[in-house]
Amino acid sequence: MDNSSLSRRGALAAAVGSAVTLAVPVAAHARPAVTDSAALGTINDLLKSLPEGESLRLVIEDEKASPPEKGSPGKRPKLGDSYSTHGWDTVSAIRLTDVNRAIANAKVSPRKWTAKAESGVFKTRITAVGGFGVWATATGGSAEILCMEIPFDAALTVDRGDGKPRSVKITGGVATINLRLKYIAQDGSDKRNALMVSTEPLDKTTPAVTVEDVDYSDPAKDSQTTAWLLELLGNWFNQNLDQFKHVFATVSLGEDVTGDLSWLKPTATGYAYHDSTTLDGAVLGVLCMTENRDPVDIGADQLLDAGAIVPGQRAGLNISADRLMNKMLIPGLCAEYNTDPSSFTYHQETVTADKLNMGAISFAGSTYHPEITYFRADASGGSLNLTISVNVDVSPGVTVQFDTDYSLTPVLAAKDGKQYLTYQAKQVHTQSSSTVAWWVTFTEEMAGLIVGIIFAGVGAMASMAERVGTVAVIGLVTEAVLTVLEKIPEFIAGDIPDGLPSIDNLVEKTTSCLEWADAGEFQVQQVALNGALQLSGTCFG
Repeated sequence: MDNSSLSRRGALAAAVGSAVTLAVPVAAHARPAVTDSAALGTINDLLKSLPEGESLRLVIEDEKASPPEKGSPGKRPKLGDSYSTHGWDTVSAIRLTDVNRAIANAKVSPRKWTAKAESGVFKTRITAVGGFGVWATATGGSAEILCMEIPFDAALTVDRGDGKPRSVKITGGVATINLRLKYIAQDGSDKRNALMVSTEPLDKTTPAVTVEDVDYSDPAKDSQTTAWLLELLGNWFNQNLDQFKHVFATVSLGEDVTGDLSWLKPTATGYAYHDSTTLDGAVLGVLCMTENRDPVDIGADQLLDAGAIVPGQRAGLNISADRLMNKMLIPGLCAEYNTDPSSFTYHQETVTADKLNMGAISFAGSTYHPEITYFRADASGGSLNLTISVNVDVSPGVTVQFDTDYSLTPVLAAKDGKQYLTYQAKQVHTQSSSTVAWWVTFTEEMAGLIVGIIFAGVGAMASMAERVGTVAVIGLVTEAVLTVLEKIPEFIAGDIPDGLPSIDNLVEKTTSCLEWADAGEFQVQQVALNGALQLSGTCFG
């Protein structure tokens, strides 16, 4: 039981004199001397006052500002709240401005329309003959509902049965409609699926298309004409929506793929829309599951966050925290710590472990074997954030502890015409302490030994954190972590060492089964860890 903790910075200085002054910064491997007998007496008096079975904890907390980040600044996005894929394994998203450009370029908007309707008690017959302009998506949808604006004109013939039909010419019309999308199998195969408008009613009370509003410039709007147009256009859309043959995106499912990162291939898919006040802020996304994972069983929601594309970019590819941690990070950690996945627990987008082996450290001719007693990793704020606690048994009744927080930020860099991931390493916080059992007599030699091991341990912790950064970066682009590590004996933060795989394979595996309409090859401009692995850039010229 840790009953008497001296936790303020300087408390250990008061107790062991000059020993603490050697602890910041980490210095050479010289054994420090403690000559303040009064300070030693203070610690021993505290130890003697402890009940049997308890211990004294001496803490050094580094309150200095974090050191500068190591590595090249590179390209880093500005991020807000942590991004969520809402249970989907991968999410690809583009802005409505690019959706509309693709619709216009495809030239698939129906050009003519005709419709009939009856209105009122006396069965007034209304006939419409008109034309359409280019259809376009619009703001106002949500989740599975997509809003579109349809330019139109029409000549209405109104026959009240009195033998005097009258005509009304409508110009400058725009119909605002809501509809849903669905995947339609292509070429007789259930593997290649085109995302198109759904022509099927959702249920008995919800038609495939609802006309939310009509506007027109001539004649002046009146309630009767508006009501006629709502009915006429509603009839036409629900009977003829299949004439709008635009393919928003095509997804190939269940392809027989092997090799590195083959688990990224989609096996189930959906879509979602995120609304905004502007077309450039509104986003359409393709949602995918991998490895035959069922979105219903997983609890995936048909939702899309605005963060699917980071500000300033036109398209985004996102790999969920679940896949990032379980398929990319944990295998790399297993290689680093010579263990298996059962050593790690994944929960709520965080990886933890409570017992891992760390490399030996040496001081004053002796070797010590630290044990990681707590490990935590999460991807948020643009970085891989690590919390690591280590215990070192110094001598009977005496243990040294290290608690360190690191952030490892992926950075996109270029070399010889290819793109690579490196990282920036930053030590956020470090605290070192020693626990001394009640029965121990604290001596000058013991104080020097504790501080010396702290020197060695802090340096080893920093090296280990950067090693984890190396493993994490390599694990993001290839499953062959061990093979690559053998080729790269040293990977300094920010460098692009020979043998480091480029991100080309990751991008190819993530995008090869998905084609947005009128899009080209995805060009990565930014990479971030923010609740998911986020690749942002453009696939449009």
